[in-house]
Amino acid sequence: MASIRRVPKSPFWIAKFRDGDTVSYRSTKQKNRSDALRIALEWERLAKEANKGEITQAAVIKFANELLDRVGQDSIGKVSTHVFATEWLTRGVKAESTRKRYESVIQNFLKFVGAKRAKATIASVTSDEIERFRDQELAQGKVASTADFGVKVLRAMFESARRKNQRLDNPADGVESIQVNQQERQAFSDEQLAVLCANANREWRGMILFGAFGGLRLNDAANIRWDQLDLIQGSLTFKPAKTANRTGKSITVALHTEVVEYLKALPKPKKDTDAVFPSLSGKKSGSAGGLSNQFAAILVKTGLRTNVVRDPSEKKATLGRKFNALGFHSTRHYFISKLTNADVPTVVSKALAGHSADDAHSRYIHLEVDTQKRALEKIKGLEVNEQKTTEK
Repeated sequence: MASIRRVPKSPFWIAKFRDGDTVSYRSTKQKNRSDALRIALEWERLAKEANKGEITQAAVIKFANELLDRVGQDSIGKVSTHVFATEWLTRGVKAESTRKRYESVIQNFLKFVGAKRAKATIASVTSDEIERFRDQELAQGKVASTADFGVKVLRAMFESARRKNQRLDNPADGVESIQVNQQERQAFSDEQLAVLCANANREWRGMILFGAFGGLRLNDAANIRWDQLDLIQGSLTFKPAKTANRTGKSITVALHTEVVEYLKALPKPKKDTDAVFPSLSGKKSGSAGGLSNQFAAILVKTGLRTNVVRDPSEKKATLGRKFNALGFHSTRHYFISKLTNADVPTVVSKALAGHSADDAHSRYIHLEVDTQKRALEKIKGLEVNEQKTTEK
């Protein structure tokens, strides 16, 4: 039978209880003798159930809540999955664009488990439910990377629940990642960029130049203001939207002469705070009429992308986002690849692109054969071809 004892220099009672074939000793973290004895007896009871294979998550949570109640802390698993998810999206995800992507995953998951399960405590969600949700996403036509992304979002949410004592574990950790064939964005060629500029209006031509010769992302380029530009020095100072909520820092990047000449040819603004691209500033990248769709229309116009008309009856086609190798982000791939192929040191190209991590930067590099040859020429050969062989 379980018992308790004290040890020198410790204010807490130590529990002694049988766990299968062994005897376990564990601090109860209690100074009161009767509270400590109750905990020791409960530990022994749970250990017996565990060794019989009869322990349940509900029993563990009930016991944990009793302990937390004794020390004045909030209980585990009181909040429903729906309520916690709503709070997490509102308070835990700062960037609006990220929140929209996460919200879609969470809403689909809540719909999958059903209203009754969504109202149950977040502590009751199992790994099996998450895995079945992922498998349903795949069965409905979503690509592997999209389904795997959904699991990553749920893992982040449940990790937050674990840290806030709403779960004892993270159920998404029990879901194995699926094999994803990563689809890569292509870089534009010089000829393709020239065709794009020739078929774009003045504002979009400037956007393309900022992407191809400055590496700016779509929304960052669209929201440039005149007061962020220094045409004498040839620089731009701005906060990249992707890192603004995380770092809050502004970066200053040099502008290519192609971009500076384009800006100098534009009409003078009425105010310094005016947008450089007034018809594009403030627009969202996605949705109908968004920036991405406007740029896609230019690609279709030039023949660089096929305008696919889908049959409304094909439901699977509407579930996942169609991947296109060429998009506005291809201008950023062009920019970074051009720097690399010109043998610009990585530390410089990273600074110009606003990258802090090498792995993120490397995904944008597309090495030309000539660049690879220049590198190979720096390696001295064995000159085996100069050695003459004789046949016997």
